[in-house]
Amino acid sequence: MPNSLLRNPLRVITGLNSTNVVDTDSTTALLPGIGPGTVMSADYPPARVREANFTIEQPLKDGSVFRASYVYTHGTNLDQNYQINDAPSTYVWQAKTGTTVPTGPLAGVATRPYDNRTWGGITQSTKYGFSNDSALQFNYQRPYRRGIGYQIFYVYSRAFRVGGNTFRDNVLYPAEIFAPGSIPQGMDVGTQFQPSRAFNRWQNYRADTDIPLHRVTFNGLVDVPFGKGRRLLKNANKFVDALVGGYQVAFVGTMRSQAFQVGNSNYGATSPIKLYKDAVPVTDCRSGVCRPGNLWFNGYLPPTVINAASRGVQGVPSDYVPYLAPINNTPGQTQFGTNNVVMTLANGQQVTTPFSPGPAGARPYNAMVLQGPKNFQADMSLYKEFAMKERFRLRISVDAFNAFNIQGLVNPNASDGVQLRQSSYWTPRQVQFTGRFTF
Repeated sequence: MPNSLLRNPLRVITGLNSTNVVDTDSTTALLPGIGPGTVMSADYPPARVREANFTIEQPLKDGSVFRASYVYTHGTNLDQNYQINDAPSTYVWQAKTGTTVPTGPLAGVATRPYDNRTWGGITQSTKYGFSNDSALQFNYQRPYRRGIGYQIFYVYSRAFRVGGNTFRDNVLYPAEIFAPGSIPQGMDVGTQFQPSRAFNRWQNYRADTDIPLHRVTFNGLVDVPFGKGRRLLKNANKFVDALVGGYQVAFVGTMRSQAFQVGNSNYGATSPIKLYKDAVPVTDCRSGVCRPGNLWFNGYLPPTVINAASRGVQGVPSDYVPYLAPINNTPGQTQFGTNNVVMTLANGQQVTTPFSPGPAGARPYNAMVLQGPKNFQADMSLYKEFAMKERFRLRISVDAFNAFNIQGLVNPNASDGVQLRQSSYWTPRQVQFTGRFTF
């Protein structure tokens, strides 16, 4: 029942009145497929990190300094969910047993590898995850003098991860739900209750798309060159100096790259990935409304929409070949656009089944991560402080967030490769006016 805990009082409290709530002498007290939720692993060590770094620093004659650093970080014992009792796909069950998936009271339960009578999915919270990051950092810093000071950072980071984000990604699955031959030959998968590190790495080790490959950040302070002591209007009277003199501009900005994992839900013909970025403009009319965009990479577009006059994608290159297509990719066929295959069971019966050899790891391009658009934005403040008397000061400022009102580009569709401009990477420009009176 939706929101049951909000709509009904709790009648059973664990440890208070939960004794004999379930009649363990009855075979019907618990319906098959009940989910126990998340259970803790018996071994649950704290997360750990090891770091090694070194920095080379060169002071310059004008008082500025340049630094170059290398930082290596290795994390262990990261959070990771292990789906210990997930059911295999229909294809895997048929390939392993030669029979159809069981029906009846145990439907959805009888195929599970750990318990096939009582329990449904069991999520075990483990600490199997690990991460590696090698980063180069460059920094130039110019101290404030003669009306200007700033610093700029560039970071190149190659971050890879397994786990660390619980149920959201990098989920671990048991070897029992993979089709025969889908796991690399000779790989040690460990045991059902203790999967090997190599098996986990095969399923999940890939670039961390939340950590940019390239990142530039900068900040600074600049005197507006008007008023006494400044380059312009340095002989201005008190009124003019109070009106236009003494202002400063503070700024901070960033440029960062994006990354995304390509879609891998098809199992047909493969081809090398071509990264077009913004070199191939297209017009996407599939929704009935034509919108401009780019074909960022050679994702899968059905043959029926390629350069089609109506509800198609126009501007696709003549040498376009998708990186990954469905098994059935010939227009007009009954199964067109699907990954259905015909399976012959042990009794000779032939059935049509979606091809699915297993979850993470068994899919093509499982660890393929591509670079998306780079985006820049800056925040700026213009401010001045008025000394009204020795004890009284008034500071006024104008703050502009995303000062240049840059939209920014989001990643393309991970499957078809089309990048549209309907969504913004950054929020629109916001301007605020503030005053602070100090006494």
